[in-house]
Amino acid sequence: MKSTRETDEYLAKLSPSELSSYITGDYISEYTDITDYLNRYIGTHSLVLSDVIKSSLVSQDYAYQLFNGRKKRPTRERLIPVCLAMHMDLDETNRALKLCKAGTLYSKDPRDAIIIVCINTGIYDVMKVNELLSVNGFEPLQGTVSI
Repeated sequence: MKSTRETDEYLAKLSPSELSSYITGDYISEYTDITDYLNRYIGTHSLVLSDVIKSSLVSQDYAYQLFNGRKKRPTRERLIPVCLAMHMDLDETNRALKLCKAGTLYSKDPRDAIIIVCINTGIYDVMKVNELLSVNGFEPLQGTVSI
């Protein structure tokens, strides 16, 4: 979440033709890439990187590459668990996916709908999300490792 000062500075540079992107929350151009977005999110939410990586169930090597900038376009399947581990809401998760050109979570896709419901109800535990996916006949998030 941006501070009021940051939002004011952003609006000072905004043209009338760009208002719709601001209103819909799609003003992600301030982030240079996914690494910048994730690291800023960690900083503004007082998260501990090692805890996020452990909770995401994504391999440590892959996750550290994502956070240090060597992985510029993570797969959707590996980014979603990271977003869950960071307790991102739906808008924040979709913003991360957009930054990677990985689309967004789509409510009319049944598998995505399960993930959306988990996010909206505060189920951020990747194992629980994977269990709900499996119970409902869908593949768990790929790229996650079991503990």
